[in-house]
Amino acid sequence: MSTNHNKVPASHGQNPGKPSLHDPDFVAGLFDRMASTYGVLNYITSFGFSERWRKQCVHAVSAEPGPESLVVYDLMSGMGEAWPSLLGLPLHKLKAVDLSEGMCIKAREHARRYAASIEVLQSDALGDSIPSGQADLVISCFGLKTLSQGQRDVLARKVFDYLKPGGKFSFVEISSARGWWLGGLYRFYLKRIIPVLGRLFGGDTGAYGMLGVYTVSFGNCKDFAEALRKHGLEANFGELFFGCASLVSGRKPASSS
Repeated sequence: MSTNHNKVPASHGQNPGKPSLHDPDFVAGLFDRMASTYGVLNYITSFGFSERWRKQCVHAVSAEPGPESLVVYDLMSGMGEAWPSLLGLPLHKLKAVDLSEGMCIKAREHARRYAASIEVLQSDALGDSIPSGQADLVISCFGLKTLSQGQRDVLARKVFDYLKPGGKFSFVEISSARGWWLGGLYRFYLKRIIPVLGRLFGGDTGAYGMLGVYTVSFGNCKDFAEALRKHGLEANFGELFFGCASLVSGRKPASSS
């Protein structure tokens, strides 16, 4: 696996003396191991809800009229699963950013299917390789859970930096469902059943098992919404399907400099 991507330093929410599940190299390696099966398994194991939630994520920033030619940043973009929804917008350029070499390889293959201008960058959304002040839209689907709380605070500041004044953002993430019956059942499914399904479909059982670990640790997008507000963004939080996923969307004030 290539490790040329920008690595988040320990000050970005990492403990330099202790290995972390949120270390960028660990996360990149995890998704490298899932890259060959993730697209199909993500759809099957979510019963198609992952696709629906991606569409809702994009709809949150496209429901209102915006610029006629959009620059979009798709952070923690995976294989470009959100692109079918994004490509219905008046795109000028789509910049997709992901840590995983395997996911970026798949994304570049998928990009060739579309006529739109798509750049796939293997890099860290928290690093310094992404231009500031150029994005009309920033979106991300299912990447937040792999970040520590400290890293999510850095990301909130980066979203402010990436957006043009008046620009919009939307993040969606699998979340710990609320309610004693649904929450327990959902967590059991994420941590126990999905790894089994991963093995049945030829995937890496250990890697898929980590998705449940990340989800339970993450909770939902509410804290990230607070971090976005702290860094000067207008943010709205909402739950999807009884809290099995959550979404935070909003905008950068037009008067921001």
